[in-house]
Amino acid sequence: MYDTVRDRLIHLHHCRGAGWKTIRYLMEADPTLSAPFSLPPAVLRPLVPLSGAQWAAFFHDLHSIDMQSVVKTYSDQGIRIITVFDLDYPPCSSIYTIRLGCCMRKEIYGCFEKLS
Repeated sequence: MYDTVRDRLIHLHHCRGAGWKTIRYLMEADPTLSAPFSLPPAVLRPLVPLSGAQWAAFFHDLHSIDMQSVVKTYSDQGIRIITVFDLDYPPCSSIYTIRLGCCMRKEIYGCFEKLS
């Protein structure tokens, strides 16, 4: 479906219910984020810490969002997507890290240096 973990991350962020906690659980299970797009619901469900209604919305979005259309809309509006996998992703300060919960794993996000 997608060539890069970056593309899969962008898609997951557009799914209802997929905040950093959900994405962290998915990344721990599969750092490439490929599995969520191919696993059957019964296998994926235990990996996603969502209530029943949130799960249903998440799973629907996971398999129905047209990301090419979303990315084109952003581009048309002058919006550029930057993820933690992009070189120009801003470094996190310790305050920024705590408030936004942007850092989950040092080897991926590189924002733990100032946390103790």
